[in-house]
Amino acid sequence: MNDPSELERFQLLAAGFVVGNLDAREAAEFQALLQTHPEWTKEVEGLQATVGQVVEGFTETDAPPRILTNILEQIKAPTSVARVQRLRWLQVAGAVAAAAAIALGIDNIRLRQNLGTLVAAHNRLDQENRQLQVVKGMFQNPDTRLFSFKGTKPGSTAFVTMIINPQQAKALLMVRNLPAPPPGQMYTLWAVIADRKFPCGVIRPYSWENASYEVPLSAEMYKDFYDPRLSRLIVTLEASAQAPSPTGSVILQSASI
Repeated sequence: MNDPSELERFQLLAAGFVVGNLDAREAAEFQALLQTHPEWTKEVEGLQATVGQVVEGFTETDAPPRILTNILEQIKAPTSVARVQRLRWLQVAGAVAAAAAIALGIDNIRLRQNLGTLVAAHNRLDQENRQLQVVKGMFQNPDTRLFSFKGTKPGSTAFVTMIINPQQAKALLMVRNLPAPPPGQMYTLWAVIADRKFPCGVIRPYSWENASYEVPLSAEMYKDFYDPRLSRLIVTLEASAQAPSPTGSVILQSASI
């Protein structure tokens, strides 16, 4: 039969082990008791599970046998040894409370992140719905033109559609599978007219990969898109928005017009 005082001593050391608060002598004593009574491993596993489950998700769990009773008895004990034991159990309680606080913090962060994701998705859908109405209105006008661009690099799935109407002074870009440009570079749109290339602005969607947004075009740019000598449109990767002519590689281009 196990000595009750020996078991209580082991439980006390196990509590310190779980919260990482054993000195070298106590750690050696803990290991010796564990080797003598390997069945007491369940006591340690129970304590670890209690703390671990709090951290993982506040799953309700029963404390190991006799643990809660032992805590109450130690709190009431008047001796100096009991005060040390009480301090140790308070450390266990503190560890559990800290784990609970961490878990609550993680849950709050996740809630804020989920809320932010939902708000962003709502805003994106709202914007795309407004742009759909713009597109419907534009296609009711016979002067509306549509240009489609495809990626030029092997394996590229990038695709851009541009809808413009000078009378309504509207231009809409629909971007699909277009990654963000490298730092310090930008996508620039060019109109190729009679073998000359005219800048038509920088492509800057509100989000990369997939987006639809209106782009500001000057009256001169609208003229370029309706110039009878217009042969195609291209998108290049440039280091400056002020480049008078393309210097970077062609990332997207439209079909011949």
